[in-house]
This record gives sequence, structure tokens and C-alpha cells, in this order.
Amino acid sequence: MTAIRGRLLYFRPMEPRGPTCAALLLLAAGRVAASPQIPGAPVEDPTGRALAGFRAALDQLRAGPTELVRIVHLGDSHVAADSMTGAVRRSLQSRYGDGGPGLLMPGTPWPHFRHGGVRTGGAGWSATRITRAAPEDGPVGLTGVVMAADEPGATAWVEAEDAQTGARASLVELHYLKDPAGGRLQVKIDDHVRASLSTAGSRVEPAFWSTEVEDGLHRVEVIATGGGKVRILGISLRRPSGIVYDALGVNGARFAHWQRADEDVLAAELGRNPPALIVTTFGTNDVDDDDATGEEHRRALLATLALLRRAAPAASCLVMGPPDRAVRAIVRGGRRAPPRRVWQTSPALAAVVTAARQAALQSGCAFWNTFAAMGGRGTMRRWAAASPPLAGRDHVHLTSGGYHLIADSLATAIVGSP
Repeated sequence: MTAIRGRLLYFRPMEPRGPTCAALLLLAAGRVAASPQIPGAPVEDPTGRALAGFRAALDQLRAGPTELVRIVHLGDSHVAADSMTGAVRRSLQSRYGDGGPGLLMPGTPWPHFRHGGVRTGGAGWSATRITRAAPEDGPVGLTGVVMAADEPGATAWVEAEDAQTGARASLVELHYLKDPAGGRLQVKIDDHVRASLSTAGSRVEPAFWSTEVEDGLHRVEVIATGGGKVRILGISLRRPSGIVYDALGVNGARFAHWQRADEDVLAAELGRNPPALIVTTFGTNDVDDDDATGEEHRRALLATLALLRRAAPAASCLVMGPPDRAVRAIVRGGRRAPPRRVWQTSPALAAVVTAARQAALQSGCAFWNTFAAMGGRGTMRRWAAASPPLAGRDHVHLTSGGYHLIADSLATAIVGSP
């Protein structure tokens, strides 16, 4: 468990505003002569049905934004950064209507936690991620995190940062846990107490509290007031129509980690606002599992997808393969040239991408090959050496510009039409 004590400063994401094209950002920087291009990739869907429900919902939004279309995107640090997902959110919301920020964690579940359009902060909570969860920590749901108050007075808040796309909300919903040893919590909206809730119950189970607010920018604060256990799973900020895009990533997550989520909690959270599309992005961390075979990776993702399918059977499903990932390799020179260390695509990556594709298609999901879309083997090395860089020095993560290139290609692929 990661203890979070004392006063924590919020992290303000330095994201560009409005629908963003990464090429324009890079040109504005004055450091490249032409817009960067990536090959892109089509969505692979042999049945033609994996995204049919989602695209039908988009067609309805084109006719008029009268319904809320929810996208739930689970993943690792590529999703947790909310750079790629934030760009897709802004793109889709500008086109089909702004459904609000979506489901997220208040407070600071880990250092540098971020979500586009809002800022978060708090003190006095212990956060347990799904990557480290044990049964005694309590059930974990969609956010992949459960936060427990360490003491009375613990606070966790989320506040809309400005009037950009994806920041406004007209409905606030708290996801928390009931418990036989439960205590009490208070919910403030814009510094006014809106509810005092008991978290006591006959058994451990998810619970929800919601209220309508004036459409606009809001601050929501959860305060543990004592009397027993207080555990929260997330806060949803949304509007009645348009696109709402939940970016629910956890650093270090692998194919198998979301199997630790409680199925009843998942079903309850997804049932509050059934998603039209579930997206997963795993595999980058699975590359580190030297002893795992491609077959083991495939079975792990199959089990995770089956869990999500049971929790949201009507949702369309898309699996994103992992992006390129580079590792240091020793290249021997000629007779007199000494060996040198260079960055090369990890030899384990191909098996992980193949496993993700196989699991997706076997589960009836569509598959999008991120590795191929960004340029395939050697892309991470080239992107890290670009000016300005499109990938980080670790050759695992991308910069904002790199994530935006992926986002542009992904948004085009999932929409499926101009």
C-alpha cells in the first residue's frame, strides 16, 4: 500500500487545449520543417461486428447529441498519463458533444497523477493499486484503485481546471464501499456540504451517491468524518449527452492485473452508465516477464477480457496492442571497432503483440496494432532521437507529441468514417 500523508500539492497537467493535432503542436515549436507522419493502422475486425454497437451510437450522436455515449479505457501507464487518451477524448467530444471528464480518482493515488481538464489533491489517505491489491485491502473496481482514509479529516478533491472541452459537468457521482465496520463521510461541492453519508452496511459492497448540479465547472471534495472505515473508488463527473471517456490506467499494469478487480463491483460501476465501448491497452510491462510464453500472455488477456465481457455484455470491445519498446543491446563492430550499446526494439515485444491480437480476436473484440501504426521496429529509438523528441529517454513512454500522434491515428481508426 502506498501511504499518502500530509499536505499534497495537486499536479497540473500541461496539456494543450481543445482538439489537438500533434503535427500542429510540433510545427508551432519551430523545430521541425514538416508535419510528422505515422503509417497508422486499420482496426482489425474479421467479424465486422466488434465495433458495430459503438459506431451505431456515434451515428445517433451525429444526428443530434441527445444521449451519453461512454467509452471506458483500461490500461497501463500509457493510459494513466491521460495524454493519448486525453487527446482522443477532446477529439471525439469536439465532434460528437462534450459528455464531461468521466470517472476518475480524487486526491493523489500516486505521485504525478493526472487527468485532463481537472486537477486533484488531498491528504490523509492510503491508496492501493490493483497491481498490488490484496484481499484485506477491499475490493477494487474500474479505477484500479481503492483509497482508504487513514484518519478523520482525510480529504480528497477534484476540481475542474478551466472551461476547456471535457471539464464541465452537470452530474456528480461518488463511488464508495459499504462495510460492516464502515464510518461516515461528507461530500462538498463548491465548498457547500451536499451530503453526509454512512459507509456502514451489512457486507462489503459498492455504493453510489449522485446529485445534479448546474452545468459548469465544479470542485468536489470528499471528507472522512470518522466512526469507522471510509473507502472510495472514484468520482464520476459527466453531462447528459455527448462523449464521456473514462481513462483508467494504473502504472505497471499487465494483462492479468484487472482479473483482481471484484466482478460485482465492476458490474455495478459499469451498470450505472453502461459503456458503448471498452478499450484495453496492456502489454508494455508484460515484455518484462522473461519467463512468460506467448501462450501465457494470451491466456492472461483472455481472462481479463472475459471478466469485462461479463460485467458489460452489451459493450463493443477494442484491444490496443502495446507500442514499440526499446532495450539496450550490444552490437559488435568490425575487426577493430569495439562493441557498442544501441537501442533496439525488445525481442520479447513481437510475442506480446501477437498474444494481444489473438486474445482480442478470440474474444470477439477488434484489434488495433499500435506498434505497426507508429512505424514498427525501431520507431521508439527514432522517436526518442527526434527533435523535438516524440519518446522519452527511457524508450518506453512517449512525449506529449508522440502520444498525440497515436491519438490522432486511433481516433480516426475507431470512428471508422470521415
